Amino acid sequence: MTEYNQVITYARRVSDDERFTKNKTKWVFFLLGAEVDEDVKYQMKQENREFGNVHLAGNTSVWVLTWAHILNSAEARLQYLKEN
Repeated sequence: MTEYNQVITYARRVSDDERFTKNKTKWVFFLLGAEVDEDVKYQMKQENREFGNVHLAGNTSVWVLTWAHILNSAEARLQYLKEN
């Protein structure tokens, strides 16, 4: 939860910074880890968003994923390509 709060706070501060033009900039932040806190897991499963997208507003999105999720997704894509 500490890292989750840190990345959300950082994303907000960067996206609100007036030095960056909002109409030409898109911010995507990732928090990756081996394990995820139960409270963060709850945030990862939001309706109308892809799994792991915990924040989506304006030009900013924040993703929380595990290494296992990333590796499993890559393996599934590779298997699909091999079969097709």
